[in-house]
This record gives sequence, structure tokens and C-alpha cells, in this order.
Amino acid sequence: MKILNITLVLAFLAIMLIINGCSSSTSPTTTKNFFPIVSGNYWVYASYNLDSLGNKDLTSLTTDSTVITGTQTLYGKSSFIFTTYNSKNGSSSQNFYTENGKLYTAVANIMPDTTQIPLPLNIPEAWIVIADPDSSSWTIFTQTYDNTNVSLPGYGSAKLTGTFTIKGEKGTQSTMQTGENQSISVTAQEYKLVYSFVGNVTITGLPLPMTLNFTGTRHSWYGENIGLIQSRTDPATISIGGGLITQKIQGSESDMLRYHVN
Repeated sequence: MKILNITLVLAFLAIMLIINGCSSSTSPTTTKNFFPIVSGNYWVYASYNLDSLGNKDLTSLTTDSTVITGTQTLYGKSSFIFTTYNSKNGSSSQNFYTENGKLYTAVANIMPDTTQIPLPLNIPEAWIVIADPDSSSWTIFTQTYDNTNVSLPGYGSAKLTGTFTIKGEKGTQSTMQTGENQSISVTAQEYKLVYSFVGNVTITGLPLPMTLNFTGTRHSWYGENIGLIQSRTDPATISIGGGLITQKIQGSESDMLRYHVN
């Protein structure tokens, strides 16, 4: 009986040694942090307008500093306040928070410039996901129009029918150069916001509705343990009547110069 007990003990110890040996040879999984959000962090960017070909307009250069200036409870969530100081246009603030590896902001922060895209928008007071490492694409915002009154720059009043959508997309992960003189090499993850409208518009004084379509994309690249290192809104074109009428949408780009992250 003693021999049997000793045999069982030795067998148990052998199994434990095998298990421990296997576990020690497996390195723990680490989650990359592309959104370091701590009060006091800051980033400095060179920002430009883009022409219709996507080239920088060097005369439009501004220097923008974004600082996490504190915290605030907004729409039931504790969030961080990102205050941006623009060298020409003063300051503005937006709120962000992270949860389960996702980056959230308020819906209002991603809405298009209605001076360029003349859509009446019903903006809810809510949080939305703008960066999701676990999803390839997701719908952020949808609004439908049914003979809605709008004003088209240069053409006056009109009625709009169709659907406006904002979707999020996870782009590629790559090594990027950033900072002044492109001196910092970092692993970066791209996320996109894709804006689209599909429908038609009837301009007052014209007998028939015309198709109205556009697609625009805003790219954001986040560097590991740095945060946002580059953002770019592609120039786009609103096409009415299959190109009979067009309206250009100006692009923009911001490139990180330097940063401080705690």
C-alpha cells in the first residue's frame, strides 16, 4: 500500500513538472496600448489644408497643441478632456475615454463640417466607438431624409431624399516614421471614419430630382505608447446629377511633431 501511495505521489509530481515546464515556456500575451490617456499628456502637430489632389497647402500651416487637461463625467461616463490650442483659431475641447481596448468619443466630435456638406443633422448626446481593435468595420451613425428641406450653396433651396452614414473601419498596422524630421519609428494602427450619402435632390425650379452621392474618408494613425501621430481627411467631391453639378470638399492633414506621455 505504501508503494502504491509513493507511486501516485511521484506520478502527480511528474505531471506538475510537465505542466509548469509548459507554462514557463509560454510568454504572456501583452496588449499594445495605442491610446495612452492620462492627464498631462500632450501632443504637438503641424496641420495643413490639402488641395484637390491631396497635396499640402504650405501657406495654411498652423501649429496645434493637444493637452489632456482633466476629467469630466459626460453622458454617464468618466472621460478625459482633450483641449486643442490652435495657433490661429484659439482653443476647443473634446472628450474621450477607453474601455476594453476601444476608443470612444461623443457623436458630435465626428460630425462633418456642414459648411462643406450641407446636411441637417440630428446629433444625439451619446458616445460612439471610433477605434475598435476587435472589429474590421462597424456602423457609427445613420440618418435618413425624406423630402427634407435643405439649402445648397450656389443653388438655393432644395429637397433631399436618401441616407447619410458614418462607418468605422480598422485599417492596417505598420511601422511609421513620425516626429520632427521623421526621427521616431513606431508601430502604428490605422482607423478610418467613412462618410457617405446615397440619394437624390430636387432643386427648386428644376423639374426632376437628380442623384446626389459622395464618399469621404478620415484616417487616424495611432502609435504604440504614443497616441495619435497622424490624421488625414481626404479631399472629396459631392456629385449631383452624375457630375452635372460638383462641389469640392477640402481635405486636411495633421502630423505629430513631438509629444509627452506619462
